[in-house]
Amino acid sequence: MNMHYNIETLGGARLSYPDRDEVSRYLLEGWYEYQEQCFVYQFLQSGDVFFDIGAHAGLYSAIANDAVGPDGAIVALEPNQQILPYLERNIGVSGRADLAWNAERRVILPVAAGETRRKAFLRLAEECKSAYANIIEGDEGATDAEIEVYSLDTIVEKLAPDQVDLIKIDVEGAEHLVLEGASATLRQFEDVVLLMEFTENNQQTFSMSTDELLRQVKSLGFKPAHIDMDALELTPVCETGPFWHENFVLARDLDKVVGKLQRSNQAVRRRVEFTLAKGRACEARYKESEAFKVLCAGLDRIVEGKLPSILSALTGKAQPSESSAPEAVADSVALARSLTARLENDLGRIEGAGRAIAESLDEERAAGHQQARAIEALT
Repeated sequence: MNMHYNIETLGGARLSYPDRDEVSRYLLEGWYEYQEQCFVYQFLQSGDVFFDIGAHAGLYSAIANDAVGPDGAIVALEPNQQILPYLERNIGVSGRADLAWNAERRVILPVAAGETRRKAFLRLAEECKSAYANIIEGDEGATDAEIEVYSLDTIVEKLAPDQVDLIKIDVEGAEHLVLEGASATLRQFEDVVLLMEFTENNQQTFSMSTDELLRQVKSLGFKPAHIDMDALELTPVCETGPFWHENFVLARDLDKVVGKLQRSNQAVRRRVEFTLAKGRACEARYKESEAFKVLCAGLDRIVEGKLPSILSALTGKAQPSESSAPEAVADSVALARSLTARLENDLGRIEGAGRAIAESLDEERAAGHQQARAIEALT
């Protein structure tokens, strides 16, 4: 099992991922779901109970592991056998088929959550894209794996926790099925908060839409909100879909959720501040890099087959005749190379600035961790 060990979570744990895993690459780039990670870390407190539905390699479970402490509990569901060994390693416990607590109160269930108890098929992606495995309806294909499906109500009934504080749901389009199988749980725990993915393309694989999913959660009494951890705000979702890729916080009382975020201790807030600062810098760098790729692709399309006319437009010279076409092409190539060199130079300056910001934030974060540990020792 090839592993990638260089990914540190908010709580300081180091995660392993399959070699070339796409999520691990995004995490290393620093911009992946940093607002959502900060929300989970700051919202969960010692003794809380966290359910991770579609846990993948355990990013959110690892963050929750530090936040809830030894008095809290984590239940992670992941049916994909490709990624399950990484989840087990990252959380430090083995998956189990029986619905029972272990001594650590860290439970990994190798099953999917759905509307009822049944068998289904999981469509597997290539290993580096294991996060995109999804339940399929109908007959299985050659690369599909048979899996067990449990309703969340069944799991909660068997485990019988005294509380359920946060449920993260990211199941590649089957979110509506998870909600159908969680009705009793959502009624029982009035203050439970959901963090759920809304992705239009995934919903369409189930003949659903993100608008329909939004109506479903509202019918259960939940109010959807955008996360803004910088301002420590949850802004109600007023717009309609389609939502191409969003993670919303869902709660019956958003003010109560914000109040809990505000009550987090100084050490937690300090770590979150550094993560947000680094995430913003890395996100800006990522967007600039993507914009540059789009620009280069556009230049390639423009330049291909049209070099003489480009030279004419840029220099004001007349369109060359057929006999001088080779010279015009050579001149156009030289001009295109000059433009590309200038763009690459600009990108280099952007990357250099981004690297300097990231390094500075890393140093500040290390100092913050040291200060947080000192504060914790005093308290």
